[in-house]
Amino acid sequence: MKSFLMAAMTVFLLAGCGTGDDTAGADPDQDPTATPTDGITEVSTPETRLLDAREDWKNAGIDHYRWRYEQLCFCPPLDMRIEVQGDAMVDATNLAAPKAEAAPEIVTMEDLFDQVETALRDSATVRVTYDPETGAVRSLEVDHITNAVDDEYTIKVVGVTPR
Repeated sequence: MKSFLMAAMTVFLLAGCGTGDDTAGADPDQDPTATPTDGITEVSTPETRLLDAREDWKNAGIDHYRWRYEQLCFCPPLDMRIEVQGDAMVDATNLAAPKAEAAPEIVTMEDLFDQVETALRDSATVRVTYDPETGAVRSLEVDHITNAVDDEYTIKVVGVTPR
């Protein structure tokens, strides 16, 4: 029985060795030195997408706008409607708690870009989407620590309206 197993193992190992010719069975018209990344001239990373979105936002020239975002987390409800002119907040209301004084950390779209940048640098998982025309952030999902409980948050931009 032991010799049968040794013989079977030898046949199995030799079958996996191949001919030593890496081009055997390859398409003769295909360049054997080509790699799957040949022809790619630009690499997209979360950081480059953020830079592109910031540039798109700047190029859109929206300096007076009203926007609304919701923050979902293990925290007090936040549903902010903010009017921005230049780099300053003109008006802010937390629609989830309208009687409370609104003092949001994120006031402008640039503040939200900064939040994305910090999350990309410091968090375990980050998912972000941008408006393809203006570059505005549409959503940001952050998990600071993998497998930790209640450290995640989501910011969903409900709308951006130029004034």
